[in-house]
Order: sequence, then C-alpha cells, then structure tokens
Amino acid sequence: MIYKDVLVPIPQRKRITKYGGHSKNYVYEILARKGANAEKDKTVCVGIAVDSEMMHPNEKYFDHHPEQLKMMPAPEKVVFDNQIFLGASVLLRASAKRTGLSETLDKHFPGYGEVIQTLLEYYMLERESAAQLYKYYLYNHYTSLNYIPSESALSRLLNEDISHDKIQSFLSDWMTKQISQRGDSHIEVDFDSTNFNVGSKRVSSAERGKPKDDEGLPQINVAYFLDRSTGLPVYYDVYYGSIIDMEHCKTALEKVKTVKKSASVSFIMDRGYFFKKNLDYMVEQEYAFLCMGRDGVRMDRLIEAHPIASITSSLNRVYGGIYGVKEIGKAFETDERNYYLYLYYNSTTVAEELPRLQDMVEYCAKAVIGKRDKHCGIRNTYGKLMHFTLDSHDVIIDAKPNYEYLDHYRDTCGYFWIVSTEDLTVEQALACYRHRDSVEKVFRGVKTDSDLNKYYAQSDSAFESKSFLAFLTAVLRADITSTLKPFFFQYSSETTQTVLKELEKVKAELIGKKYMLRCPLTARQKHILSFYEVDISCVSGYLDSLNTALQLADQ
Repeated sequence: MIYKDVLVPIPQRKRITKYGGHSKNYVYEILARKGANAEKDKTVCVGIAVDSEMMHPNEKYFDHHPEQLKMMPAPEKVVFDNQIFLGASVLLRASAKRTGLSETLDKHFPGYGEVIQTLLEYYMLERESAAQLYKYYLYNHYTSLNYIPSESALSRLLNEDISHDKIQSFLSDWMTKQISQRGDSHIEVDFDSTNFNVGSKRVSSAERGKPKDDEGLPQINVAYFLDRSTGLPVYYDVYYGSIIDMEHCKTALEKVKTVKKSASVSFIMDRGYFFKKNLDYMVEQEYAFLCMGRDGVRMDRLIEAHPIASITSSLNRVYGGIYGVKEIGKAFETDERNYYLYLYYNSTTVAEELPRLQDMVEYCAKAVIGKRDKHCGIRNTYGKLMHFTLDSHDVIIDAKPNYEYLDHYRDTCGYFWIVSTEDLTVEQALACYRHRDSVEKVFRGVKTDSDLNKYYAQSDSAFESKSFLAFLTAVLRADITSTLKPFFFQYSSETTQTVLKELEKVKAELIGKKYMLRCPLTARQKHILSFYEVDISCVSGYLDSLNTALQLADQ
C-alpha cells in the first residue's frame, strides 16, 4: 500500500525504476550488494518517487526506517457491512472440512488458513481473481477474521508465505491423504493438461507455444491429476509453455510416483499423449493406462478389418448409436508388444457430420467460382474437398465437389479407438474414457468460473501461488459436484455455480450490535446444505463466529 499523503526522504542507497507503460518511478532500496555467489543486488520496493529527494512510502519503507514511524498514518478502523453474505461460505467450508482441505492447509500454512479460505471463496463466488478487489469482497462476506488484509499483506502472502517448498509439501501430503482414504494403494487417475495465457512479462516460466486460445501472449502449461472414483484433483504440475504435452508426460508421471511410491496407478489420457515413447515408458514403469489413439496406419487397418457393415452388428452395440469391438494387437507398426485395442463406431456422428460437410462443400463449390487464386489459398484450403478448373489468369472457372473424398469420409467418420494395458469389456473401456470429461470440466471451472483464464502476476512466486489457489478451487468445485450429484440429477438445470448463488441469498444482518439471520432458510437451501449434514445449528455457529470477529474489530 502506497501512502500518497505522506512524504519521506528517498534512501541514499536506492535504485529508481520506471516500468514500461507506467509513469510512476518506483524506488527500490538496496539492502545488500551482490556478492560472488549472488546474481543481483538484494533490493526491496519502498515507495514511489515524486522528485529527486522525496517519495511516497509503502509499509516496507517503515520496516527499514523505524525512525520515520512518526510519519506513518494511523490504521483505518475496520468496518464490515451491516449485511453479510453467509450461506455459500458455509457450504464451501463444509466442503473444505469434508475433503480434509482445511486441515491440510492449517498444517502447511499455519496462521494463514482463514485468509486462504476466504481467497478461495472470493475466486469462486465473485468469479474474479484481482487481488485489488479482495478487500471489497470481505467487506460484506463472511470471515472469522477481525480485520481485512491490506493489499501489501496479500502481496506478501502470494510472494513469500505461499512458497514453492510449502506448496510441494502440501501436494505430497494431499495426495497421500487421498490415497489412504480409499483404503488401498491403488488409484485410477484421469490425466490431462491445458495452457494458461500469462499477461505479465515478469513470469519467466511463460513461453511461446501452441495455445488453445491464441491471444498473442506467452503461456504456461498445467497438468492435473484427478482421482477417477471421486473426481477430486489429487495433484497438479506447472511447466514451461513451450513444452508439448507428450514431452512432459514422462516427467509428470515420475513426479506422481515420487509423491507416493507405493501407489499403483492407472491413467486415462487423451490422444495428445498417444506417443510410442510415452506408452513404452508407462509399460516399463508398470503403469496401467487407457489412451485414445490417433489417426494413422494402425487405425486404418482396424477399420479395414471391421467395416461399417461388420462393426454395426447388433451384438456389438454398446449403447445408443455406438458400437464397439475388442482385439489384441500392436498400437504402432514398430511395436514389439501387444495391447488391448478397442475400436468404436458412432453412427450418430456420421448422421450429423456428413450432411453438414457435404452442404458446406456444395455451397463453397458455387461460391469460389470467379475468385482469383493466384497464391493457391483456396486450393490449399479446399484441395481435398473439390476439383478445380482455372483459366490462364488463375481465376477459378469451375469447382466440383470431390464425392470420392466424401464417400471415404463417410466410411471412416465416426470411428475412434482406445489402446490399453487393461483387459476390459468394450463397455467398461468406453465408460472409463468418457469419465475423463471431468478433467475438462475442472479446467473450464478454473479458467472461467474463477477468472483464472489469464494470469496477471508480478513475479514467478506470485504466479506459482495463484496456480496453487486455482488448484484448491478445483478441489472444492469437484467435491461439490460429486457430493451434490443426486441434487443435480433431480434438478438438471442446476450447476455448482447456481447452487452457490442460491446460498448467497442467505444473509446475516446487524441488529443493534449483533448479527442475526435476515431470513429463515428456504426449503431448497436446507436441501442443499443437508448433503453436507449442515443444519440451522451449524449456521448459528457461523453467526457466533461473525459476532466474535465484530467485537474484536470494535476494540
């Protein structure tokens, strides 16, 4: 926090820096010069210069210049709103307790459990991650704190208190806890990765790669590991944005094995990890896996062996319009070992995709006539789909759909295959792979519902802290989705976010000098909370905690 109404002398040992796009001159005090084993001076930002001699200080200035404490303004009195949103916090804290998240946070981040919990609630309820708005959230939302952390306190939390070593210690403990709660040492893991755009130039791990949403920014890659049975994230890993999924696969798996050496792990992966070295490595490490196969020679041969007329036999029907067969064979031409190969055909895909493609081709065949294609842009785009005739000036004078290609597309569209080391039925293999959709939902929740689709962090440590908090929000969201599954089956239009918004209606109101429930709980609110065995007596306990915090804040 910069004290804009206070002027103090600029320290003698200083470095004044103006960052690109900013008009402010930030003052860094040099605490120690770099030594033989240090890459740079030890500095700390102490404020903003107003001229060559004076500056507006921040809190750290007074830490290093106690003689100037008389200039430090008195802290403002903490004021909370007369109405406090309560219900959603009750649910999220019940989830944190149920999963063991609150206990593990208190163990590895002693003294910061409540601040981290309120940050997670802020991300999820406001769908916002800007640290500057956090204090406004706490003004009218539940917390057992008797103060609102300042921006500088929050900065210290993200840059110093949530350190890399503490995060890794937490993750090791967290994964061990999730496996031990299952009563065995085997865990089935849905594994996938995604990338996040990074809006800061000072995050060294952000590099150019192949982002899913290209915004012209560098990105980092994040891999998540989910327990298939519970849907809970059990581990995550952050790596450079320039590293592709396949190259990182081996490193990520080794980290998981290091965390829990006695764990027997089976992985479900999408086609991004279908790479011979990856599969060979997993076999060598005795990992069981199930991986979606890519298009190629092996898939073509499977299709030739099981044409549509054969695979769509009534005996091969899995459900709906999906048919499947299983055989034993090689996943790659150069393989020395055999796997279980599951080939599927989705007739619904063909019925939807083929007419759409043919309509597009026939429309474009008429639309491109008369267009000049000097640089082959049109022919490179539609070369497989049409036959073109051009004049001497590279003008398209005729275009006809390539019906042979459309027929080939009809014969191969709808096929997909899965490679596995596990001997399953075609129904079981498909069900296992379909379940990995939970990973995509986690990524969608982290990116969209918590506004973490683009990280703004001023340092690598702050970026790592935000990635960690994103992981924790994913844990809470996954647990709510799993616990309230019967509720979501009953009310198909409901989502995790609508549930939280429904509970946001539960408010505490200040009457006299005491907070009380503004309105009784509705039947739907009671129904939602009952899945976590929370009743009105539990809500009353949160009111008591709120009143205690109010009394301490008034002292």
